[in-house]
Amino acid sequence: MTISLKTRSRETAMRYSRRIEAALKVFHLERPEDTWSQLVVPLRNLAESLLWELVQSDDRVALSLEYSELLEDLQAIQGGSPMTVDRVKAINTGVRIVKAAQERLHKGDPTPLSTIIEELQGQEDTVVPEAPVVDPECVTLSRLGAEYLEEQQDSLAPASVRDMKSAIKTLAEALTVDGSEINLKTHTRQDMVRLKANLMEGRKPLTVNKLLTRLGTLLSWAENNGYIEKSFNKGLKIAKGAESGRKAFTEAQTRDLMKAMGELPVTSWKRWAMSLGAITGARIGEIYQLNKEDVRKVGNEWVIDLNTNHGKTLKNKHSERVVPLVDGAYGFDLQGFLEYVNGVEGDKLFDRVAHNFTRVLNETLRDVLQHDSGEGLTYHSLRHTLAGVMKQQGIQVSTVQAILGHSSQTITFDLYGGDARLAVGKLADALRESLMV
Repeated sequence: MTISLKTRSRETAMRYSRRIEAALKVFHLERPEDTWSQLVVPLRNLAESLLWELVQSDDRVALSLEYSELLEDLQAIQGGSPMTVDRVKAINTGVRIVKAAQERLHKGDPTPLSTIIEELQGQEDTVVPEAPVVDPECVTLSRLGAEYLEEQQDSLAPASVRDMKSAIKTLAEALTVDGSEINLKTHTRQDMVRLKANLMEGRKPLTVNKLLTRLGTLLSWAENNGYIEKSFNKGLKIAKGAESGRKAFTEAQTRDLMKAMGELPVTSWKRWAMSLGAITGARIGEIYQLNKEDVRKVGNEWVIDLNTNHGKTLKNKHSERVVPLVDGAYGFDLQGFLEYVNGVEGDKLFDRVAHNFTRVLNETLRDVLQHDSGEGLTYHSLRHTLAGVMKQQGIQVSTVQAILGHSSQTITFDLYGGDARLAVGKLADALRESLMV
């Protein structure tokens, strides 16, 4: 692909060329022949990453300049490179995404990004993937990905399927040499090192590590099922600069937060939405989707039932679980919460707009604990906090996983003779021990 750079300075031209090349990678526009069906998932992933990105206060000026340069680069690509109808649509969507990211950065309004994500998800669901031509002697990443998703489709949540499809496309492109994907049956360590280098061009370390995690999942599955003899992807992840930025609260901070929540009226939705995060470690999306019927009693324990009933979605199949509600944990008032549940009109416990629900809770955290948005402390930090507390108390790993919904090693009721009460009782005891109730 060639683009007119409109400059006689070689140094300026080379610098600008590198910028354009990076912009093409950011928006997955390297190939002019790609169709909208091939571009919609990466664009949605880009918008989601910008929505979830934790922006440090010191980085705001630099990020603002970066967004402005991206808009300039997209304009240059549109004016000087081969165009198709789908490519124009993708570039225009890219412009909307960057402008929406600017709205979030300068005005603190995530709504434009959220709207674009919902639009792209709707269009993504209508895309029918083309059936790949498979050479039985060649095991490519695209082939592995298609067969993995076919086998795992009943156990993966729709969001996980979308993320894996996007990762497969990106990884397959990075493993393409001279127009053809390499054969993983004969791949070498050098192939994996080259893959990592390709992924690092124009991407942040955290994003690269997420892609390498997806690669590890696919190659382990391929090795276990006889598609390849050995994988060479171990030890590729980036250590420096790949931290997620999410931290845990100290015990004092958690107690201060729960004390402030306990001073709110029993009818306050903020009080209970925040408290549930602190004492169960549930994700903010899981708390937001709770219905009245999801608060129930198992044996002697009150629990929240995190499920996919009535159209609710979870991160993956391991996220379906029940988590006991420990009365008195950080001052949690179980009876007051049950009164709130009984008094809610309608089915949803928290009948709020999703982005407003998230924004208000995170703003409340900052107000109560007097910290800035760039310090890495968010509602999700409550989950990290509970995980850390249970680890410090020496709680069995499988029990921690059962509470947080992390892994297939989650406790099952079958381990306790099919009696759900015994399993829930074990989880409740672990939480009481950890939260010192």
